[in-house]
Amino acid sequence: MAFHAAKGEGRKVRVELTLLDIDKLAPRLEAFSALLSADERARAQRFHFERDRTRFTLGRAALRHVLSGHLDHPPEAIVFTYGPQRKPALEDGAMDFNASGSHGLVAIAVARGGVLGVDVERPRPNTDWPGIARRFFAPLEQEELFALPKARQEEGFLRLWTLKEAVIKFTGRGLGQGLESFAVSLAGDFGPRVAGWSSELSPPAALWTRPLDTGGHVSLACATQDIEVVLCDPVEALSPAALLDQ
Repeated sequence: MAFHAAKGEGRKVRVELTLLDIDKLAPRLEAFSALLSADERARAQRFHFERDRTRFTLGRAALRHVLSGHLDHPPEAIVFTYGPQRKPALEDGAMDFNASGSHGLVAIAVARGGVLGVDVERPRPNTDWPGIARRFFAPLEQEELFALPKARQEEGFLRLWTLKEAVIKFTGRGLGQGLESFAVSLAGDFGPRVAGWSSELSPPAALWTRPLDTGGHVSLACATQDIEVVLCDPVEALSPAALLDQ
């Protein structure tokens, strides 16, 4: 059984999705770092490896640039608030957004009037994905995954994993919600859907997923059932000040 949230029913919400190879912005690290709040810079310093500190800084500044393109604020003036599990939101609630990163690839989703969760994953070599699926996937998900032809199972795993991660980012609870506490079904003619839900929170009304040309998947969860996902050119999505000198 699929569940649908009441918020926003009957109104199409445009979701703009930007995918960025954040490592290409490394020459702007000093300028990007200056855009972050003191809290964000402190959070960056808590990463053990310099590569991870750099990617966090670049990703957070890129998020500020993308949001700046939708708001009447410079990137450094944007103020975030945080939920109990550190899900960020705009202080004035002007837009809904979410971001995700995987090995230098960053996904940023922005919408007006539709709470969002996004997850992107690049494939990782030597990952025991069957073991992860048996540990964290609901019985229905395991049944559907291992019923796929062998050649399609790893891709199916990434598709399900990103959808489940997008859902828990949508609720704002993160892993505290428990990946095994709900199921996502890929069966049927209407795309992925939430097929089981045990939380008192409203589930997402719409799920969306797409494979990446470089391997892996990006997935979205949204409170509004009728959504239009638009893939944005990263050069156009970033404000002019973010662009590298050519």
